[in-house]
Amino acid sequence: MKKIVPLIAASALIICTLPSCSAGKSIVGKWEMHDLAESGIKVGGIEFKADGKGSMYMDTTEILHADGKKIQVGEGDQSFTFDEEYITYDKTNLKIEINGQDMLTLARSGSGGSDDNYNGEYELKSGVLYDTIVSGITDNAGGNADDVNVYITFDGSSSEVKFVDIFNYATNKG
Repeated sequence: MKKIVPLIAASALIICTLPSCSAGKSIVGKWEMHDLAESGIKVGGIEFKADGKGSMYMDTTEILHADGKKIQVGEGDQSFTFDEEYITYDKTNLKIEINGQDMLTLARSGSGGSDDNYNGEYELKSGVLYDTIVSGITDNAGGNADDVNVYITFDGSSSEVKFVDIFNYATNKG
């Protein structure tokens, strides 16, 4: 997870260097940044929305994923698997707790949780992981922790982390 914070900072710099579009063209949509693959993240990019807000997304399968009813965090020798005994899940909220320490608390953003897996989109609400990500963003980019909305999507053994509306943008001359 330590890799995510520098990637966000680097991506913010990339946003500032994007060329403006010619008249009549729009930058609205998802823009992939293939160079993230060298950082252990397969695909990531920036999403520009029509309302002038932007989000960042990353395929985080290598460093975070659910395997049935287990969640693995990290990679290689530094990975750790949280077994079901550490996870509280009611199809709406998912919490990982070790010895009373909140490691990760997620709230499902949609309906339809399953008894068999954790597939779906969740908002990151609290825990050590939340503190690491949000403090890294606010320390490196400034801002308020309340303005950072982080969503994690589990789909089979893959995952994506999305930082929703973390920047504003404007185009000049189209």
